[in-house]
Amino acid sequence: MMKFCVLFLIFISFSIGAPAQDKMPPFASRFVAVSTASGIRLSWQDANDAEGNYYVYRHTEEIVNNNVSEAELLEIVDKGTQLYIDVPPADIPHFYAVLASDAEGKTYDFLVSFRNKTTNSIIFREPEEVAEEVAEEEPQPEEEESPVAQAEQEPEVADVPSSETVEEPEKIETPEPEPEPEEAAVQPTSQVAVEPEPSTTTTARRRRIRVSTVPVQDLRARVDDTDIVLEYTLAEEGDFVIYRSTEPILSQEDLLNAILVETISSDLGAYRDFPLAGVPYYYGVFADRLLRTGGIEFIAETNITSQPITISLTEETAARFEQIPVRVQPLPFLILATTIDTGERLQTSTFDLSIEPKQLMPETAEALRSLLEHSLMRDNPPLQAGLLPEDASEGILHDMLQSSFSTQDWPGAKDILIDFLKIRRPDNIEQRARFYLGQCQFFLGNYQESFLEFVFAEEGYYGEAQQWIDTLIDRLSTNQ
Repeated sequence: MMKFCVLFLIFISFSIGAPAQDKMPPFASRFVAVSTASGIRLSWQDANDAEGNYYVYRHTEEIVNNNVSEAELLEIVDKGTQLYIDVPPADIPHFYAVLASDAEGKTYDFLVSFRNKTTNSIIFREPEEVAEEVAEEEPQPEEEESPVAQAEQEPEVADVPSSETVEEPEKIETPEPEPEPEEAAVQPTSQVAVEPEPSTTTTARRRRIRVSTVPVQDLRARVDDTDIVLEYTLAEEGDFVIYRSTEPILSQEDLLNAILVETISSDLGAYRDFPLAGVPYYYGVFADRLLRTGGIEFIAETNITSQPITISLTEETAARFEQIPVRVQPLPFLILATTIDTGERLQTSTFDLSIEPKQLMPETAEALRSLLEHSLMRDNPPLQAGLLPEDASEGILHDMLQSSFSTQDWPGAKDILIDFLKIRRPDNIEQRARFYLGQCQFFLGNYQESFLEFVFAEEGYYGEAQQWIDTLIDRLSTNQ
């Protein structure tokens, strides 16, 4: 009987424990590490089913299950904070991870790449310091001076701002020449002529000036009647881009879901936005040059707002927006590939296919048929979709497209790529993205759109795009 009870209890314990082992433990997500001027900024999204706090780890190697115990525990961050700034030793690559815990403080040792740990190292570099030479008064060579000249030269030191305390017997407003021989008054007059500017000192010193790596500072949003006014400080010249979203803008992924409100110049001290009333909004202001290179930092109350701002929904605001038509998309515009005056290549955008087709003149149609005669006779091999070697194993495009390309989910991949291209990217990344978008359009039967995408990708990937272009020319010419 005792043996039966023991076996029964063991069976019950295994039965109860089995589902718990199959269930995935809670873990943080959207973990992002960004190097800023003040340190490494770590942000994440808490797990819904984790009741405890979050443990932040740092290591000189990628943090995996085998070396979590060797990683340095930096901080235990309260649930709901979702942010930590680390100041590690400069110029040393580090890896980070954040682990959720239960109500008793026991961590869930479950690591997921691109979710709660970094797979690429990140280096903190101290902000550049510019050494500014402060002008100084050159010491005069020792020479014989008249007593009058020496008496007049001493008080002049007190008239020049200095970090040192100089004891002056008597302040002299202007070095008027004394009624002495002219030779004695010549030297003070010469001294006044070469007197340093008020910003100089008589003591040589070097002043260290910190250079900010974030060109947007002190971003604030306030409601003004029926509008939202953004106020900020721009630390450099150039174009800046304003984004608006109904969710916090904390990473590059959040920009995909945000609305590009306006591109402004650096001489605009404030911006007035006209969004819908009754909706909470978050804002971000970024330098256009950083959007192009992907070097954006997301810092609360610096270049992004951390608290939502809402225009009160009243009869006045409701009536205003009932009278004004709201356009989600901008008006059509002419797309140019190069500048007219210099021929410099312009930043491209999505193609505008709204132009109605026109019938070719008979002579033109005949000439086109003769040119395509040999092309129509070609037997092009069947095309197969795939990723380029650069994205075959890792990278942002690999992570986005791996599942959709393997399952041939062309509509899903198309939507992902169109959203991805809404943000300006470096040329080589944008060309690869358009190469994949061309494949999606091809298999969806949108041959004209596919052809234009491959034409753009051809600039950086000529050989890979050419076979697609040849096939598309055949199909377009025969209306297949």
